[in-house]
Amino acid sequence: MRKTREDRDRLRRFVLNAFALRIRRARMAMDAVRKAPTAEATHELSTSLKRVLVADRLLRELFGKRLLKKPFRQSIRRLRDELGVARDCQEIRRKFAGLAMRGAFARAFLKNLESGEEKACRKAVKAVERFVEANDEWPDPGNFRGRQHREPGAVTASFLAEAAALMPKAVGKEDDDALHEMRLLFKRYRYAVELLAPDFSGADAAELERMRNLQTALGEAHDWLVLSKEIESFAAKNDLPGAVKAATAVHVRKRRAHAEARAMARTEMARLMERESAT
Repeated sequence: MRKTREDRDRLRRFVLNAFALRIRRARMAMDAVRKAPTAEATHELSTSLKRVLVADRLLRELFGKRLLKKPFRQSIRRLRDELGVARDCQEIRRKFAGLAMRGAFARAFLKNLESGEEKACRKAVKAVERFVEANDEWPDPGNFRGRQHREPGAVTASFLAEAAALMPKAVGKEDDDALHEMRLLFKRYRYAVELLAPDFSGADAAELERMRNLQTALGEAHDWLVLSKEIESFAAKNDLPGAVKAATAVHVRKRRAHAEARAMARTEMARLMERESAT
């Protein structure tokens, strides 16, 4: 069916309004970090900024132009890199604490993670302040000028094609780096579909929930991988009893989390590709 000008204008208004909402939420999250720099607040800000970047990429895919200039996007990415440290420290601390390990190594490792989280939160505030100082004004979606040249279905299909290309390596060959790439790709895909839902993405509430569950599983696998590497690094610098036992326990959980994530990714990709072929 040929799209009318009214259809194209409706899509444009829809996407730009959603973009404006994501910018407001990111700015609110930024204020929250400045007032109370917790790991939760930094994670919320990082997620909000990622949604802004995905919205900007979606504009380019649909309308051939971005709203955010390259220096502004680079500033956001640098800020997200610094914000992510606090969240990683918190998540791996929680996971290691949940193992209820005892002994000198476990105590020292947990103390190191707690110290790292506090330091990362303090650095997050400084990073936000630098960002605000360098970017006192955000671009206004109301000033965006661009004409639609692709349909939303074509954009989401390209995401799925990228994910399908990663599947043999990430799931078949059990490549952890490829699985991490898939985690980032699915996050981008999910945020784009959520922005377009329900009018333009074709995804219903059940599909969005499955995508969130998959993202959680992929995130869990990534957290256990980060924890495994942190233990190896800490053990290499600190000769304490209990290191081997702790590393073994984490390795077992890491393998289990990766196996669960790969099984879920295989199932969800098959479902998404089936839906795509039916449209």
